[in-house]
Amino acid sequence: MVTPRHLSGSSASHVYGLATPEPRDLPYSEAERVSWRGWYLLGVVGIHLTEIDGKLHLSVDKFLPQPMLLMTQGGGEMWLALDPDIRVSAPTAGAPAERIRLQFGDMPIVALRSEGRR
Repeated sequence: MVTPRHLSGSSASHVYGLATPEPRDLPYSEAERVSWRGWYLLGVVGIHLTEIDGKLHLSVDKFLPQPMLLMTQGGGEMWLALDPDIRVSAPTAGAPAERIRLQFGDMPIVALRSEGRR
């Protein structure tokens, strides 16, 4: 799905001769899936990274209730398959991530892991 923000960003990149990265769908390692999946809190809003058929999915209470596929770009960054302007980054694989960074267009947000739900 191409959004107006994506179109305007693509148009600006074309006009100014800037390279626009193409979304990739690299395989997740087991360590990445284990360290990133979980429940995170942004204030009172729950952000969920769940694993479905070996792929991570993002859902956000009240805003994005159905899990949406995340495509891993490498280096701890994932893009929402339907809207590459929505990005999630997490530390490199290892211990469970204590926080994730969400990027909604130009707005970065940090959510903290919660042990309350999974």
